[in-house]
Amino acid sequence: HFIHPTLWSQLDQLTQRAQNDATVSDFVQLGDLYQQLVMAAMAENAPATVRERFYAQALAAYTTGIDRLAANAPPAELATLYTGLATLYRSRIADGAGAVYAMPLAEVTQAALDRLPADDGRRRELTQWLADGLQVLLTEAQQQQDWQNALQLADQLAALPSDVVDSITLAKTKRLVLVQQALPLLAEDNR
Repeated sequence: HFIHPTLWSQLDQLTQRAQNDATVSDFVQLGDLYQQLVMAAMAENAPATVRERFYAQALAAYTTGIDRLAANAPPAELATLYTGLATLYRSRIADGAGAVYAMPLAEVTQAALDRLPADDGRRRELTQWLADGLQVLLTEAQQQQDWQNALQLADQLAALPSDVVDSITLAKTKRLVLVQQALPLLAEDNR
């Protein structure tokens, strides 16, 4: 009920193009429009099923674009599709959906970073998103007492630039994980 006819027409045109010879830009626009509809549905207090439907359509637009154009599109253009996916996953984490979306966030953000030129202005923000996703995964691994995974995630965080990750806090966390990993061994008299 809240979709303006002009927006509906744009969606229809982009959907038609996506079925034929679409460009990266077409898929990005389609995904972005569906993301706008997710936000509008939230603002209008639309039922959750409506928001989920628009979310799924945004997800489909980005992933279909990646699948279809990965072989031929320039890497920097593909990075835009990966960034759209990262935005979707990040919004789910911000909405309290939890760690379920942290791994996909980290994966698609890394994929975007791998395709962007070194001097691209979006790298800083995407690196922060990657750190946020890895931090959520690290916290989850600690809660599940998965110490090996926690150490691997801490190492991944340590590899990020120091202006994104607090190296002192990370070092303390890593020491804590090592201690937690050692406690069961000491309880078994395994020095």
